[in-house]
Amino acid sequence: MFRKIIKYTSLLINLFFVLLYVCGLLSSVIPSDKFVWFAYLGLFFPLLILVQFGFVIFWITRRKWLFLISLGVLLLSFPAVNRVFTLPLHKNHLVAEEKPIIKLLTYNVAIFGGEKEFDNIMKIIENADADIVCLQEFGFYTRHNLLTEYQVLSRFSKTYPYRHLWYKNQRNNMSWGVATFSKYPIIHKEKIEYSSDYNVSIYSDVVIKLDTVRIFNNHLESNKLTMGDVKHYKSLSDDFSHEKLWRITEKFSYKLGAAYRVRAKQARAIKSSIDESPYPVVVCGDFNDVPQSYAYRTIAKNLNDVKTTTGWGYNYTFNANGMLVDIDHVLVSKQDIAPLRYSIIRKPFSDHYPVLSEWQVK
Repeated sequence: MFRKIIKYTSLLINLFFVLLYVCGLLSSVIPSDKFVWFAYLGLFFPLLILVQFGFVIFWITRRKWLFLISLGVLLLSFPAVNRVFTLPLHKNHLVAEEKPIIKLLTYNVAIFGGEKEFDNIMKIIENADADIVCLQEFGFYTRHNLLTEYQVLSRFSKTYPYRHLWYKNQRNNMSWGVATFSKYPIIHKEKIEYSSDYNVSIYSDVVIKLDTVRIFNNHLESNKLTMGDVKHYKSLSDDFSHEKLWRITEKFSYKLGAAYRVRAKQARAIKSSIDESPYPVVVCGDFNDVPQSYAYRTIAKNLNDVKTTTGWGYNYTFNANGMLVDIDHVLVSKQDIAPLRYSIIRKPFSDHYPVLSEWQVK
């Protein structure tokens, strides 16, 4: 009798987490500006995957066929699982000798660590020796001449003669936005129109030998979680109460929900611009959203993720406050560009790690 109680209780818990898992799958399909609650399960999708693996092991060790429930769910949703925990199932595409392999670095530099990490971040960029560099939260300070526009741009001009800058915000003492630097000529520059006070997306048409590629550099809506918010969350371990948990959860959901809604609209604007491109596209930057999200799926439709096609394992690019999430992405045209390599440079000079990718126009 006791064993039956354990079995059926475990089965009910298993089915409950299967339901959460399915809702997590729906998070990439249901527009987050219409039904935002699914988006939260997309954020925790890696944990939901691990829970399903846990149930597979649990039922196998108990010699029960019930392991097929979670195993079946994982197999049926393998593309979604593979976007989070990537397996090296894809072979690198053949390299055409007559065309160059392009290295692209995308990096949220957090205004060079508040100016303190400028030299360290520049060394990473220079050592990567990428052909194209896409930076988010790119900027400089004017107060006390600590980090001026001249200092920043003169350092880049040594290697990158072509650039596309867009300062979304300029104040009396600082400027920030996005920047694309290239060793190859940039023949056209545009900003993508969408609503945001602090974030921006641009595209640059880059001529690579006989080919032209449209490079999209994106910084989508931030979640705006402050250090104070994180400290309040961590304080629960020392002073837990249901009232305090509810208050903190409500504040987190308000900020995250607002950002999810804005990113959904931004993603559709970016996708529309991608679809209008007469050239092969490379779409990169800080999406502020994970692979199992509506914003990512909207932008990535009909594109290859360089990480998923060439990388392996759990790759996280955001590394602050104990949150290890994958929110910086590189996507390329399926038909026209061959993804070759993907790597994360784990240097903690910003709250994001730089992502280095290699690809080739077919």
